[in-house]
This record gives sequence, C-alpha cells and structure tokens, in this order.
Amino acid sequence: MLYGKPSLNARSNVCFGLRQTHVLNRLKDTTERSETVHVMKYVFPRQFSLHNAFTSEVDPKDTAQAFKDYTLREKEIKRTVLKDIRSKSKVPKRLRGACEKLIARLRRKHRGCSYPALIRHYCPIDSTSSGCANTNAMSLATAASQVSAFCRSVVAHVFPSQLWGVGEIEAHNKSRIMYHIDRFVALRRYESMTLHEVLQDIKITDIPWLVPQDYNDKTKMAASDFSKRKELLAELVYYLFDSFLVPLVNSSFHVTESSAHRNQLFYFRHDVWRQLAEPTLNEMRSSMFQELPPTTVKRLLSRRGLGTSQVRLLPKESGLRPIINLRRRLLTRINGDMVLGRSINSILTPAFNVLNYEKVCMKSLIMELMLTSCSRWHHNDWVHHSSPPTISFLNCNSFAPNCKRVAISASLSTLPSSTCAHVSTQYRKVL
Repeated sequence: MLYGKPSLNARSNVCFGLRQTHVLNRLKDTTERSETVHVMKYVFPRQFSLHNAFTSEVDPKDTAQAFKDYTLREKEIKRTVLKDIRSKSKVPKRLRGACEKLIARLRRKHRGCSYPALIRHYCPIDSTSSGCANTNAMSLATAASQVSAFCRSVVAHVFPSQLWGVGEIEAHNKSRIMYHIDRFVALRRYESMTLHEVLQDIKITDIPWLVPQDYNDKTKMAASDFSKRKELLAELVYYLFDSFLVPLVNSSFHVTESSAHRNQLFYFRHDVWRQLAEPTLNEMRSSMFQELPPTTVKRLLSRRGLGTSQVRLLPKESGLRPIINLRRRLLTRINGDMVLGRSINSILTPAFNVLNYEKVCMKSLIMELMLTSCSRWHHNDWVHHSSPPTISFLNCNSFAPNCKRVAISASLSTLPSSTCAHVSTQYRKVL
C-alpha cells in the first residue's frame, strides 16, 4: 500500500479508482456468468482449490512479503482449467445461488460507482495552500479521517448490503466492518491488524447467503457447518481488505511516512503528490543523475550483477528528501520465470565487511581520505572553534576527489594485511 504510483490516462491525468489490471476492471461484461464465476475465484480462492492466504505456503522466490499478491492469478487459473476443463464454469455447492447473485451484483455496482466524484467529495484539495510555494509538505496531505470516509463510502457503494446480512444483523455487521476499515486507515507503519479481530464481533449464523441450500431451520447447526460459514466469510473479508481496499488506497493516494513524524503515515492524493514531487525530481535529473539511452542501460546491466534500485521521496518540513532502498530484492529471470534474487545490500555485504576490516587495520587511510588537498577544513580549525561550526552536507562527496578514493580502495589489495584472501564467516557470541 505504501509508495504507490498513479495510474494515468492518455492525457497524463491521474485516474482515481481501481487500476485497469484489477479483475473488476478487466472483466467488463456484467451479464456474462462465466466472468462472474471468474471473479468468484478471486474472492473465494480456497473453495476453488487455488493459492490462498489460509492454507497455502508462500514461496520466498515469488515475494518478499509475508503474504502473496493476488492481483493477477490468471496463470494459476489457466493451469487448473487445463487440468479439468469442467472447472472453468463449475461453482462449488456452497457458492451457488445467493452468493453467485451477490457477486454479480457487486460487479454491476462497481461499474456504476464514480470513484473520482467520491474522492473529490470526501478528499477535496485545499486551493489556498496548494498554490503557495513555501507551504509545508505535510500540510498538503489528506487527513486520515477523510481517507477513511472515502474508503467506507466506496465499500458501501460497491459491496451489496446483503453480504453482511439482513435487517438489524446487516446494520450491526456492516458497522463493524466500517469500524475496522477506519482502524486500518489510521494504523501507523509496522502496526498490524489481524483477520481474527475483524471477524470477532460479526454475527455469522444469521447471514442468509452462508446458509446451505438444503438447510433445515428446525435442526441444530452442526459445528462443521458453522466452521464452513466462518471460512467463507473470512475469505470475503480478506478479499475486501487485501484485494479491494489496499489497491484502492494505493491507486488513489501516495502513502508515505515523513522524516519528522517517524512511523505516522501521510496520505497524499496522487495529483497533489505529482505537483509536489516534480520540482524535486527535475532538480535531481539535472544535478544528481545522468540520463542514459536504453541500449546503454541494457549493456551495463548485462555486465553487472547489482542491478538497479528505485528512488523515492520522503517529505519533510521543507521540501522532500530522496531515499534509495538497497534492501529490496530484485526480480531476475531464471529459466524463463521471473523470481526474486538477492538485494544490492546482500551482494555488497562481503565487500563492506572487507573494507571495515581494513579500516580497523589501517586507520591512517581514513585520515588520508579526510585530509585531502581539497578539504575545506583542516584539523587545527576544529580545535580553536569555541562552538561547533554549522556545515551543509549538500554535495559533500565532492570534497574528496573520486580518483583519490578509487586509488585508496585499489591499494587495499597490496596491504600487508591483504596478503591472504579474505574469508567472511558468521558466528554468535554465547554469554
């Protein structure tokens, strides 16, 4: 959900709502039953024996997250159809009838929902502060209460009320879902909310579409029947949060933390974030980075194993600060399949350990690098100051010439401590 990128139309304007890759946008014929069954495979994957968050294990080669991303599962569905051609239109018994009609209605309500109108109503742009150049970046963020109101309104427009029950049961269950949506939006970074907490106060036994078709009201509900009803509702709620709410927030807002407020999350509308970030990105393109043609990039990447990294901007009180994430694992192609490889930090860790070892052995190298002929300050200047001077670290790397640093790094292999090969091992201290 964090650091999402906007979805643009042909005129390069931001499109609000779910992305075009979402299953509700890809399948547009709401009258076609086969498409409704296809959507049900996304909502209830466990019932169709597909990969799910409840019984399936996550392959670490596919994702670095705790749970898999289920935005696109077409390849998996195609494999199951090839195994059994009847599974293309076959619906599990507990999902036939009322459930299938409710999912078809959900698709129609999604097609009729105006996402841009809802975000303009619940998350308006403050015209007085957006045009000021000296405005604090955090003041342009949308309040979490407004984002929560937008999300709850979309869920109320798209998801049929009968999914939560009828009458007083529907009002109670729906209020609990809306409460947990508000909690979810207000969470700080690294905080979590479990599915068990969401299902805790929901009355499952009185939801009509969960009742089996041949159920006798006069008999006592079996434990296996209650467990199955809870299983179906858990899949629906998980789809609501994981495959609907998170993509909705990601496609409508740029969610990020700030340097001043640590783990508190700020929600910037994508059109507001573009206006805020474009000046900083243009300055970085002109002063910090050099644009390369695609042929040069492919040639350089074919010779090195480090790959590339992405730059994101972190808002602060005055402007934005660029951050490069070197811990992110990179996608690599192995035998025709895209799998997660090693991160840049993990690749550079052995070299980093060697340099730290040589730094301890040859402390004079550090002084030689710091006290170059291009240094702005001398060692004696720091001693006679009555108070520490204020120094700007912008472009501080230019103080020490690159050729000098490269020469010092290359000389490490000729040092007395480097006559043998460096061996990096892991160990633990037992106290």
